[in-house]
Order: sequence, then C-alpha cells, then structure tokens
Amino acid sequence: MNRVESATGPGTVYPRDSKLGDACPVLAFSPTEWAAFLSRTKSGPGR
Repeated sequence: MNRVESATGPGTVYPRDSKLGDACPVLAFSPTEWAAFLSRTKSGPGR
C-alpha cells in the first residue's frame, strides 16, 4: 500500500513517503499547490 504522510508549517506542506523514513527527499509545497496535487490524484489519470 502506498501512503504519504504530511506535516504543515507556516504556509507550507511537507509530504513524505512513509516507507522511506529519513531517506525520503524533502519536498515543500504551498497549500494551493498541495490542494491541486490532491485534486488531480483523486480524479485519476486522464480525467
């Protein structure tokens, strides 16, 4: 199962792949970017 954890900071969302633990690359998105990503992944490819 694929899972993504996320943490938030002031104006930033930090997602990570929980399977990778500390080896996971550091990613940072604005709340708007993160919402767009979630919307796209929920709708599926080509939708």
